Amino acid sequence: MLSNGLDNVRITGFLSEKEKLLYLGASDVAINPMSSGSGTNIKMFDFMAAGLPVISTGIGSRGITNIDYAGILIRDRSDIQSSLQDLMDDDQKAQNLGNDNRELVERNYLWERISPQLGSFINNIIARKIIGVNQVMTRGGNKKFALMSSWNLRCGIAEHSRHLANEFEDMNLDFRIIANSNGDLANSYLIEDISRNIYPLWKYDYLNWKDTTIDIAGILHTMRCEEISKFNLQYHIGFFNQQMMKVLVRACIDEEIEISITLHNAREMDIETLSELSQLGLKMFVHNSEEETWMKDQGIHNVFHIPLGVLNFPDEEKNDCRNKYGISGNPVIGSFGYLRPHKGIIEAIEAISLLKNHYPNIKFLGVNALYPSEDSEKYLRNCHKRIDELELNENVTLFTSFLEMKHIIHYLHACDVIVLHYHDSKEGSSAAANTAISARRPLIISKSGIFNEIKNVGYILENIDPPSIAAEIQSLLSKPKVLAKMKTKVVNYMNENSYMKSAEKYVELIIGDK
Repeated sequence: MLSNGLDNVRITGFLSEKEKLLYLGASDVAINPMSSGSGTNIKMFDFMAAGLPVISTGIGSRGITNIDYAGILIRDRSDIQSSLQDLMDDDQKAQNLGNDNRELVERNYLWERISPQLGSFINNIIARKIIGVNQVMTRGGNKKFALMSSWNLRCGIAEHSRHLANEFEDMNLDFRIIANSNGDLANSYLIEDISRNIYPLWKYDYLNWKDTTIDIAGILHTMRCEEISKFNLQYHIGFFNQQMMKVLVRACIDEEIEISITLHNAREMDIETLSELSQLGLKMFVHNSEEETWMKDQGIHNVFHIPLGVLNFPDEEKNDCRNKYGISGNPVIGSFGYLRPHKGIIEAIEAISLLKNHYPNIKFLGVNALYPSEDSEKYLRNCHKRIDELELNENVTLFTSFLEMKHIIHYLHACDVIVLHYHDSKEGSSAAANTAISARRPLIISKSGIFNEIKNVGYILENIDPPSIAAEIQSLLSKPKVLAKMKTKVVNYMNENSYMKSAEKYVELIIGDK
């Protein structure tokens, strides 16, 4: 065993499998500082299987993730030392990340799981070729359809579409996914997606917002080959402009494809575009009942309201979650959503500073993943600066990695209340708010239009300046009966607006007779 002259470095040379496992078992953290190469590093799976947090370069984790995910931290080589020191100073964080990696590898990468699903996938393809069919008989006939949306991106609409797809599969429906070709998390859902019919036929420019492309010919070819005549487009004007959308719509109509559109921000669209879609006879779906009313008042026909779905997770006792995930403090105030300036996290930090005078051990738990944009990175730096200025390092914890939904819910279950004090928005509905609802905690929201659909579910803040936020939180925390009623409203809404019910309404409107 060589040390290369350094007392704290050991170079083992070739190891047997048994010896390798012993070394991994004795380790606290794994690093993978590769700067070049191709293919997926098998060692990454060894690290994760050993329950170790991993600090890796993007090259070292290629084929698995290119962003922070589960217990994998993506860093430039120059930043590995500081990240390693951070983990060494926080045993609980290192343990949680290691546990996340173990869960990830068990769920997505075990041979026992990959082999049966891969075999089933291959057998299904062979069966389709032999029998000459590629359909599922449901509700009295062959009813295929396609769903076009963002996919495997850090995007609320991508998550919404994935939840719908899960429900469609549970309903034994035969559907295709027209996805973007630049998913950030393609391999995170490897097992889930391996048997799905996914066609990457558009490219989403979510960084510069100007170079999105759509392979319309490829979409139409897929529709013809798969004998699909029902098509739903999950549309946001940030995906591609309205003119591109209309070109796609007319191309589908010319091919006698019955296209419907889910509008995720109808109020920001041109009224002329909406009128044109209405005149073409398209069904348009919105997630906000007020948007439905507004469109109908504008003379727009064929508008249907489908509430944004809510996931159903079993409740957990908040103190159990705090103990399990090392969350200190009481009370615990939570927030959720991508870390962007309009989410108001700095205002929350300043409100926590005011509340600290009354609750010395208060904790703000911001489950706010970084968005792949410069404004998100800058905002994170500003948040940390404000935390330092207000001496709140013990009172504020920000989780900025992209977490799996079940881990998000675990953290939100540790909270007494969840606060979403967003600045004003013209978006139709908030996927983040529905995730917060699925956590079954009392919900406090701003007067932003994005929360119109749930204004009767959450407690509405009249103002979102830090003193107002602090005063309202302090008042509510002193009223346990009010908090209990708030939680009941949240749970009732969750039960009434499950993703199963949302998916059923989609099916009724897309492939049904209405």
